[in-house]
Amino acid sequence: MYPFGLTHHRGRCPWGLYPITAALYADCLQSKAGSHRMSVNIEVKTDPTEDDRLAILEPLRRYNADKAGDGLSEKLALLVRDEQTGEIIGGLHGRFFYRWLFIELLVVPEQTRGQGTGSRLMQMAEDLAREKNCIGMWLDTFDFQAPDFYRNHGFTEFGQIEDYPPGHARFFFQKRLSA
Repeated sequence: MYPFGLTHHRGRCPWGLYPITAALYADCLQSKAGSHRMSVNIEVKTDPTEDDRLAILEPLRRYNADKAGDGLSEKLALLVRDEQTGEIIGGLHGRFFYRWLFIELLVVPEQTRGQGTGSRLMQMAEDLAREKNCIGMWLDTFDFQAPDFYRNHGFTEFGQIEDYPPGHARFFFQKRLSA
């Protein structure tokens, strides 16, 4: 028996079996056409490179483009700077993709909380999303961050993961934009 419940299936691959070193054995896979069989190894890598990530991502991008169109993404950053030093102390970072704005990060500087900085950032992001004819905006947050802030700005919850991190919850919110 191998890790994750994988087993050796001798004789199933016409090319024989390959030794397993730091890799896991994966049984022969059948292609879409059904006639070509391929032998693969699944490698566990705890320190993947950006090239590894891109090698995995590229076939997914091609598949997604085939099914849903190109969906080119465009980054967005709204930077909150200290007026005296010019240092970035917070802001909003997101990405426009498939006519939705995903808000990846929203950081309101602690010393400006309660002064409308977060609301201004969200309104600016929404205005930009509307200019780009977005269907909506979505984001995720933890229960110890700002779920009520997003609810108060018209976002509705569409998912939740309990115990992520243990003892807490992660929420997923969306806001559909009307014309």
